[in-house]
Amino acid sequence: MFHLPTLAIVVVMALASTLFPSTAFAAAANNRDFRNAGPHQAAMEALEEAGILAGTECETAGYCPDDPLPRWVMAVWLVRALQDEKPADDGSAIFADIEIDAWWAPYVQRLFELGITRGCAVEPARFCPDQPVTRGQMASFLNRAFKLAPVLELQPEELFGFTDTVNNYHALSIEALAASGITIGCSTSPLRYCPQRVVTTGEMSTFVARALWLVPSIPSVQDPAGEGRLHLVSEFTTHHPCCAPRVQNIHLFAETVDGALVRPGQQFSLNGHVGQRTSKRVTWRGARCSMVRWWIRWEGA
Repeated sequence: MFHLPTLAIVVVMALASTLFPSTAFAAAANNRDFRNAGPHQAAMEALEEAGILAGTECETAGYCPDDPLPRWVMAVWLVRALQDEKPADDGSAIFADIEIDAWWAPYVQRLFELGITRGCAVEPARFCPDQPVTRGQMASFLNRAFKLAPVLELQPEELFGFTDTVNNYHALSIEALAASGITIGCSTSPLRYCPQRVVTTGEMSTFVARALWLVPSIPSVQDPAGEGRLHLVSEFTTHHPCCAPRVQNIHLFAETVDGALVRPGQQFSLNGHVGQRTSKRVTWRGARCSMVRWWIRWEGA
């Protein structure tokens, strides 16, 4: 499950920008209340708006973010994420354990045709529709569906190096998922991914929404202090003409807070960190625009 920050916040100044491309789906909003989804609320609302969740509610006619995600639901979500139209139902089924009269059967068939699933067993071919999806399987499904980061082209320092994925069948897909900003693992110290753990409905909604850029992904960088990886939480840019006293203050503040740590339970105060402003301290000059990025170490999805 995705958790709130548990370690420390690092403030990093960078002269760069990030764009989040939009996606186009037919809206299918039902005004559901997703407040019980916690950190997955935004992702579930985005997928609901896009029409991806329709018909996959739990028994309460709502969405249960903590429930394990069945493989048939995963099939419906991924096919809808990749194509706007409902897959054709020609009455055929490649998998022996799929009832052809199930409304979601064409989605499983289409997932196979797209090369995203190979099923769960052979002789006869089976899909195991009610079996929960594991985090390792989920990584391979998303990697095949969205053609994520080409892991084999990454430099060693760009890999996350999860300690519990060595020799795992899904290891390359897990690294691709992390390199694409879709996952940051399940825990730190040591860095782990938990590939055998079952994916919840809430977690899967966040993974799919990040893959579609319906919610921001999580860029990361190596911590210069050697304490693991830092993950971008938010950023902003200030544009201004050069050299006015007010502008010099902005640059001075940015330089001063660069690399500051905010430990668990603490609050960050700009005035408290920078201290009292004096004429002696307003001397720094620099570029015409600045971006302040906030990086955070946390346990998450």
